[in-house]
Amino acid sequence: MSDVPDPDLVELAHQMFDLARNGETELLTAYVQEGVPVDLTDSAGNTLLMLAAYHGHADTAYRILQQPDYPGWGYMNARGATTIWERWDGIRTDAFRSNRIGIGRGLGGMVAQTGDSYMTSDYLHDMRFSHDKSPYKTHFSASLTASGLKKPSSGGGPAYYFHIDADGQLLIAGGEYMPPSDRLRAIRQRVIEDAAGFSKVLRNKSIKDNYGGLQEEGKLTRPPKGFDADSPHLEYIKLKNFIVWKESSLKKKIPADIGKEVLAGFKDAYPLVSWLRQVPLIIAE
Repeated sequence: MSDVPDPDLVELAHQMFDLARNGETELLTAYVQEGVPVDLTDSAGNTLLMLAAYHGHADTAYRILQQPDYPGWGYMNARGATTIWERWDGIRTDAFRSNRIGIGRGLGGMVAQTGDSYMTSDYLHDMRFSHDKSPYKTHFSASLTASGLKKPSSGGGPAYYFHIDADGQLLIAGGEYMPPSDRLRAIRQRVIEDAAGFSKVLRNKSIKDNYGGLQEEGKLTRPPKGFDADSPHLEYIKLKNFIVWKESSLKKKIPADIGKEVLAGFKDAYPLVSWLRQVPLIIAE
């Protein structure tokens, strides 16, 4: 099979780019409605929308935005958006989209059925108008929570999380990372009140064998204020995070189904996540 593009299709593409540059709104719209991809992109990375906007054709750009396909607003609406995304392609991340959906379905009862159960972070920001061409982020990430609150500072409870960084490192985690002070205090108090249940989490084979126990990053050297030195599980009460995580390199071998690997990691972290859900949320109004 030849890799040489069809000359007729190449010519048609150039005609579409010219229509966008010249603001030929009706003719361009007719072609789009007959099947020309609305996200058709030239060799410089410019879409029809970008070309129309760059050349001052607001009516043409607006008509493109009315289309149901990316980058139209209809594309966002069809995927449950209630506001305009910060990035036009904020949900596209095509390399991971199918895996993300598979992970969400595979979790079953481990995550509550919320309207917004995951969040993604992309590698790049829009660099077209910036002198700084470095990536805004150097990792792709996603988190899933039962509360829908995903930032650690929100105190929204435990989360499942994974990311893949620019060096090919895969991190899988479950629990609560740097929760706010009131949430951390509540977790520590729960450790005392449910010492037996917490002990069961610590002894869990999946937690021990696959994660090596809870992470101790930032652990205090002395008991936190308000907690006695003879409190049960004192060394764990000193923790600032109640989370497990593990890392692996994807450089040498990428798993055939990375979604299954992430899901397996989430299931291994479930005993900790389940225990943390017993700690009532303290969410500011």
